[in-house]
Amino acid sequence: MSYKMSYVDDGFILTFKGDVTIQELNQANSAIHQHPNFDIHRYQIVNFLDADLSSVTENDGRIPAQLDSIAARKNENVNVAFVAQGAHTLRVVEGYLSAAQASNKKWKFRAFSTFVDALAWSKNK
Repeated sequence: MSYKMSYVDDGFILTFKGDVTIQELNQANSAIHQHPNFDIHRYQIVNFLDADLSSVTENDGRIPAQLDSIAARKNENVNVAFVAQGAHTLRVVEGYLSAAQASNKKWKFRAFSTFVDALAWSKNK
């Protein structure tokens, strides 16, 4: 498993390290959806700063985006922040963001280059 999930102050923080596959991204997304606090959480931060997403394509983000759209029916008020740098990682994140924003009008989505900025935005209600 290439990620660590924490639940902190009504939100989820996913930190990925090393080589990451779309299967691991989907597994992490499912872990959030199945968590006992999913219905009350207010933010998600996905930290890719130490991750290698070279095996993930821009189109791979469609599946987690669809699942998040369905999950938004249970919890409508969530900020989702990505922390990413590097051209390929940013393209993967943009692929997810594009699909998510098209299918999920309830959640807010944004990408950041630093964790501090992502945390500040995510907790701002």
